Amino acid sequence: MKQLKFIFFLGLITLTISLFGQEENPLTKSQQEEVINKLASNLEEAYVFEDKAIEMSEALKKAKFSKDIEMFSKEVNELLSNLAKDAHLQFLYDPTLFQELIDPIESESAELIYEEEVRFKNYGFREVKNLNGNIGYIKITECHEYEEAFKVAAAAMEFLKNSDAYIIDLRDNPGGSGKIGHFLGSYFFEHGDDRIYLTDYCRKTDELTQGRVLFDIPGERRPEKPLYIVNNKNTGSAAEAFAYAMQAYKKAIIVGKPSYGGAHSGDDEPLAHGFIAFIPSGRVLSPVTNDNWEQIGVQPDINIDPKLAVYKIQSLLINQWILNDSLSSMKQTYFDWYSKYYEALLNTEKIIPPAILTGDYKGYKVSIKDEKLYFGLTELIPYSETIYFAKTGYKKSHNGDLIIEFDNAQKPNKLFYTVIKPNGEVEKVPLNKK
Repeated sequence: MKQLKFIFFLGLITLTISLFGQEENPLTKSQQEEVINKLASNLEEAYVFEDKAIEMSEALKKAKFSKDIEMFSKEVNELLSNLAKDAHLQFLYDPTLFQELIDPIESESAELIYEEEVRFKNYGFREVKNLNGNIGYIKITECHEYEEAFKVAAAAMEFLKNSDAYIIDLRDNPGGSGKIGHFLGSYFFEHGDDRIYLTDYCRKTDELTQGRVLFDIPGERRPEKPLYIVNNKNTGSAAEAFAYAMQAYKKAIIVGKPSYGGAHSGDDEPLAHGFIAFIPSGRVLSPVTNDNWEQIGVQPDINIDPKLAVYKIQSLLINQWILNDSLSSMKQTYFDWYSKYYEALLNTEKIIPPAILTGDYKGYKVSIKDEKLYFGLTELIPYSETIYFAKTGYKKSHNGDLIIEFDNAQKPNKLFYTVIKPNGEVEKVPLNKK
């Protein structure tokens, strides 16, 4: 049986959704009743909203379900979804995970295997780099609370400590542990600021946990530096918690699209006969809004196609910084360049380059393929009728910066091959068309 794992908020919880690739034996009436009664009991005991728990429990006991395991799982999930509308509440058949949950030895073995998988993925830290304009960029694909995960996070912040602004990219991050966002977020608060970051009420234990801004973190804090967080519809759970908390305190600007909408924390619960349920028992709230992002997702401050979000942030920052009268000539040159470059990248209007631009320019070939202009093997993006930028960089130029400018869009006789040197000097070389 194939399995697909998703990571959810608070506690390194894995939820396995069975894809039913083979025939299963039908459930007997007594087996089905045992599963339903166990599910109903667990909901009444732990589900975050008591009134909804009772409503679902009563509905489960009254409903008639198919004996086929696949259909049974689907029908129960539909009932729960219709009543609770909870992004985290799930019911499924997974004998392997069921065994791991009820057997401590199996559970320990599975945890070791899982931790190695997480280490192999660098604890969710996919990219850490310095973008054009001295903007620190961190791409996080999963959220984990292993000790090594915090070391990686601290190393990322140390590497980017000289950045003038930060982008934390949470696109397609399904969540995991809320602690890693809490850790990273604390870098953007003043030392000694002990405001409550988020609160979490657990109905199962009747405990209220207040997570405050961390007093001790490795390295330098940077509360004055701009922070942007990128979301899309697949940003979920713990990743949403980070974005929501930072947005509520006006410590970050959210860019992209509304996130998934899962704000409840909980645990996998073994039921009976291979069935388990992920039952949300905790409700996370911001002390600023006294609310959360359940069902609606974290709403972006700048609503834009997530594929363009990083370009948009770079464009905004550089166009702000370019107005600074005290910029060095090198910075001024770079910012002028990048201002136009990101404007070109953000231009969603399709521009088809005319065939007249193609040809041999003193040994450099300009061609068109699939309605895109190429300088050698380098794809170009249009800024105007006559000006084009290298899309992904040009290996012969510092930082891959390259502008191709034609002298005439209707009848070009030459182009200007323009690059920026490391000292900010612009080199513009004319190339005549043969």
